[in-house]
Amino acid sequence: MRKLICVSVFAVLSVFTAFGQEADMGNPTVFSKSLFKNVTPSYGVIDVNYVHTELFGESLPGFGANFGVVFGKHWLTGLTVSGSTTSALSLGEPSVEVVNPRYNYFFAGWNNALILFPSSVVNVSVPLSVGVAGVHFNDRYQQGSVNYSGRLDQEYFFAAEAGVNLHVNLFEHMSLTAGASWRLVDGVSRAGANSDFSAPFFNVGLRFKLF
Repeated sequence: MRKLICVSVFAVLSVFTAFGQEADMGNPTVFSKSLFKNVTPSYGVIDVNYVHTELFGESLPGFGANFGVVFGKHWLTGLTVSGSTTSALSLGEPSVEVVNPRYNYFFAGWNNALILFPSSVVNVSVPLSVGVAGVHFNDRYQQGSVNYSGRLDQEYFFAAEAGVNLHVNLFEHMSLTAGASWRLVDGVSRAGANSDFSAPFFNVGLRFKLF
């Protein structure tokens, strides 16, 4: 009986010791690295894109860029900016004679994206951006040897953009990107109506990964 008790006590102590060692090695605490491993930045991302959209039936070619950080493998967050321009549109009825009109649309906001198949050669991202959009109507003209640019009108409003992008990894640090998004706005008054700016737009460009 004494031998059985000793064996039982030894077995119980061995079990507690094993669990204690496992807890010390793998059990996350408030300040442990394992608790925060999924929110540690994995790499940085810079997207440089050609952006194409349409407003009031006119095509607006433009430029877009994203600056973000990927956490873990599936979540990207950062800043996004884009701008498009055309000379075929005007904002209201300017009270002065316009020499060289330029209608500019721009957007700046916070971008979040879900990354699917991050370890594949071809992966997909589903971005959602919210921020401030606006339009500027400028006139560019020359007097003598001096070039002038004057702003005739402007307006700012809220915008949200959601879409899908396809990324093909060309090299370890560079990918080819193409995608489409839908813009939804609110607060447009002088530049038209909200529905005028709620439209699809497309992008193609390069993604650079910074480790």
